[in-house]
Amino acid sequence: PEPTSGEALVLTAVLAEEPALYLFQACSAIELAERHSLTSSGRYFFVDPQAQYRDLGEAPGEARKLAEGLRDACGPDLATEQVVLNSEGGDGGEVVVIAGAGDDAKGACLKALMIPEGGQFWTAANVE
Repeated sequence: PEPTSGEALVLTAVLAEEPALYLFQACSAIELAERHSLTSSGRYFFVDPQAQYRDLGEAPGEARKLAEGLRDACGPDLATEQVVLNSEGGDGGEVVVIAGAGDDAKGACLKALMIPEGGQFWTAANVE
């Protein structure tokens, strides 16, 4: 019903935030894939070439502060230090923020990276 003169109208909205990836250097998915050697014979095998990741300066305040503290604690050589030991490479690390994650860590990571749903990476991905 329409409010009459002097009555207040109350609106309730639920905003569902999609997971978003924030980096110290905003970049495209292609640039991030190249930075971490995620290519195969020049082919970007899982990224959306149109995807753009956000600058950390736009991240929610507490998450941004935490990321900045983590980066400072890791030191200036994080990008060149081998962080993950595996057979696919020895790339350095990078501090990122995924905002709007919700309860599904795996889904949030893949959505924030803008990896198309339903593909092999959704099946194979593992978050521990």
